[in-house]
Amino acid sequence: MKLRLAYIFLLLISVAAYGQVNLALETDKKEYSGNENINVTIVLEINGTSYSQDTPVHLPDFSKFNWVVNGSSSNTILDPATNTSIYQMVYQVVLQPKQSGKFKIGSALVTVNGKIYKTEPFDITVTDKGLERSSAKIPSNDVYLNMELRNSEVYKNEPVVAVLTAYSRDFNNLRRLGSVSLPKQSNVQVQPVSFSKSDIEMNHRNQMSSQVVAVFMLFPKESGNIEIKPTTATVKEDARHLEKVFSNRVNLKVKSLPAGAPDHFNNAVGSFTVDLKTKNTDTQTLINHPVDVVVKLKGEGNLSADLLPKLASSDAYKIYPPKIERSLQNGDRGITGTVEAHYIIVPLKPGNITVDTSAFSFFDPQTKKYVDLGIRKVMLDVMTPEQIEAAKTTMDKVNEYTSTVIDNVSVPMLKTNALEVKPDSPRGLRTLFVNYVLIAVFAVFLLFSFGLYRRWQRRGALVGAQKIETVSEAELRLRKNFHIDLDTQMEYLDRLVEENKYQEYLDELENLLNELELETRKKKGISLITAIEKKSGSQAAENFRNLLQKARIEKYAPVQAHENYLEFQSILKSVLAQVA
Repeated sequence: MKLRLAYIFLLLISVAAYGQVNLALETDKKEYSGNENINVTIVLEINGTSYSQDTPVHLPDFSKFNWVVNGSSSNTILDPATNTSIYQMVYQVVLQPKQSGKFKIGSALVTVNGKIYKTEPFDITVTDKGLERSSAKIPSNDVYLNMELRNSEVYKNEPVVAVLTAYSRDFNNLRRLGSVSLPKQSNVQVQPVSFSKSDIEMNHRNQMSSQVVAVFMLFPKESGNIEIKPTTATVKEDARHLEKVFSNRVNLKVKSLPAGAPDHFNNAVGSFTVDLKTKNTDTQTLINHPVDVVVKLKGEGNLSADLLPKLASSDAYKIYPPKIERSLQNGDRGITGTVEAHYIIVPLKPGNITVDTSAFSFFDPQTKKYVDLGIRKVMLDVMTPEQIEAAKTTMDKVNEYTSTVIDNVSVPMLKTNALEVKPDSPRGLRTLFVNYVLIAVFAVFLLFSFGLYRRWQRRGALVGAQKIETVSEAELRLRKNFHIDLDTQMEYLDRLVEENKYQEYLDELENLLNELELETRKKKGISLITAIEKKSGSQAAENFRNLLQKARIEKYAPVQAHENYLEFQSILKSVLAQVA
């Protein structure tokens, strides 16, 4: 139970003038309505070490009230003016009236050094306003709900954590507590944090059991004093009957945000950072090729995707809708974690392109100041294929041609099980002997060839030298009479999709399309898309173009969906079935 520090401080000042032992009992006010809780505070102060408390503080008779919750705190301080120690104990109890009328709050008693100290009794008044509803909150199962805010004074849009605790004198009643319903009101956004029940705790002083049944977060949308509506929960009476219990109402003081907010302020309250980067570390990119740009918002407060800065539009690139990724958890001062927006942009112009975010600012409740982070930028060096080709060295081109030949030429797969030598085979020893003889002959051949090569070097001339074959000629020779096994290729692609190997699938799809393009140009002298259009019509060609475009974008997508790859396979099979 949260202690009202200001009220207790004034109460301590009031008892300071009574002597060495002071005892005081007060309520927060003298008039209550039937739906209000009565907060009773008892303060005991003992000055000096020569006094010894003989008995605990005896409370007045509260049998005319329902006991909701209680709590206490104590400490010893040193008065620098008199150099004496002062023991202070503060005890609070929350009561709920059973009926209306005038009630006498009796005396609290304590014995110190054999002497009895007591407080003066006083009267309080409870009106019948809301009493009928309050009585309905207390069913026969004797379960009470108490809602408490960790911070009763916040700024507009600043989150505050609320804790709902159930109390009962019989801990078995807490086990019959059912679902919890959070308050709903237009001026406060309520977001659940946890409905997990804590362990049941027992207070042996008042024989009251307690259990935290819900934690939620409040985001006030307007300034001023806001009354938070009661939270409700169900209690199972028997197999057919459920009773509903209500918590107390709590007041939340919401302060207006100070003047001087930046023009682009978007109600972000807390502490945040913004980062903008590309997924690839290399800022050079090819025109009309997709680039993954990530906007990251990190911090603590009213963190949500609605606060994310947007990418600025430009005629230099095309922006696709972002995919949002969240990594959030609940902290002491609000929601903490990160929210990321993964954008796919396609550069439309060559040259240096700047990608900007919208400006971002937030209000920091700790420093009570606005923080303007401005905009974030990332530079892209967009090049055309001709520019990239011109920048390559001769060695880069040779390596690229060689890699293309190696990657795109299929190597026949041999059945090696025909060459397997079984241990129990009668031909096993003979086969091994033949293999060793072949290895020896091959070694002799290598030595003889090496000797001829050294002899040729010494003579300085080549006999019957053959013309050196270029990379292009080797590529044409290797692709002569080349044929693609589409059935095997499609089976392999299907297996990659089933195993969720999406990156390998995209690479293999790119290789297959390159092979089909080369074979079509070799056999028919036209491009693959032209061949599709001539044989199957313009719609099939358009489907194939869409497949190519989606595959390029998916290769750089931050989150890869399985459904997209199933769609790729369906389109690919449909198009190739018409072309084959």
